[in-house]
Amino acid sequence: MPEDELLDALRGLGADHEPDVAAIRRRMDENRPKVIPLRRRVEEAPRRRPVLLSAAAAILIGGGVTVAVSQMGPSDNASPANPIPVNIPVIETPSSDAATPHPSRTTAGNSKESTPDGVNTSKGGTGKAKDSDAPTGPDQPPTSKSPKAPSSSTGSAATLAATGSVAKLSQGQSLSLSSANQDWLAIGTRNDLKTVRSKAASATPLLNFTAPDSAASVDGPLRVSWNGGVPEQDRTGDSHWLQTDGAVVTVTASSAARTVTLYVGNLMDVKVTGQDLKDYLVTLDGSAPAYAVTLTIPSHSGDTTIALQSDRGPVHLAAAVASTE
Repeated sequence: MPEDELLDALRGLGADHEPDVAAIRRRMDENRPKVIPLRRRVEEAPRRRPVLLSAAAAILIGGGVTVAVSQMGPSDNASPANPIPVNIPVIETPSSDAATPHPSRTTAGNSKESTPDGVNTSKGGTGKAKDSDAPTGPDQPPTSKSPKAPSSSTGSAATLAATGSVAKLSQGQSLSLSSANQDWLAIGTRNDLKTVRSKAASATPLLNFTAPDSAASVDGPLRVSWNGGVPEQDRTGDSHWLQTDGAVVTVTASSAARTVTLYVGNLMDVKVTGQDLKDYLVTLDGSAPAYAVTLTIPSHSGDTTIALQSDRGPVHLAAAVASTE
């Protein structure tokens, strides 16, 4: 195509498509479908009688509350339907009496009824309520019994202990027992092996003595005298003491401390034991023919046992003296 004809054609196309904004908007308005807004549509629609479009009813019964809802079409004045008021009555909560537990059951007459926890109730008595009578629910959960704390069968550790001292006695040394002593025992001095004790303390003795039947009265290094004894009133300078494979002197319980002195032989052990007392042991060697072992026993529960024992031969005992501090 010649250049002149091409330029003329392009100019013609440009004239037909002139960017006239106002013209474009007019063409858009002319070709746009007519859309009526919702509110104008309602106003321009022909007047008609109310039409029931739909109806729905729901009845909810729960604690005395009933709700009904109805939907209606447009009214004559073409205004939107007003919301339907719903009145909800106040619901009264149950009184506290409803949560009160039932009274405990009792059994009339002399018969007894065993409750679940093993406690018997009888006439005139008040027993525990059964599990079925106890109130339950979120506000009142079922109660459970707390386990009892286990009782301890182990007593506390002993903190008290006897104390003692030892004195050597020489051959032929004299020993005198009388009313100056609160209680005393002369042991092995009689051929019948009867123990002579203080007559004044015989009703409430502080000391007791036991030995096996194999015990015997033999000559000893001490000279024992006593006055005011039973079953023998008095004696002077007796040279016998008891020889045995073992013996026990018992000190009766007291609310005060006791002092006990034993006149014994050598090569033996003196062991003190008692409730709530630490064991106390005295070991005697053979450097003297006899010893005076003095023990101070603190106040404690029960009697005190003084055991005379030896793994080096027989033990020997001439006398025992006790007093209360």
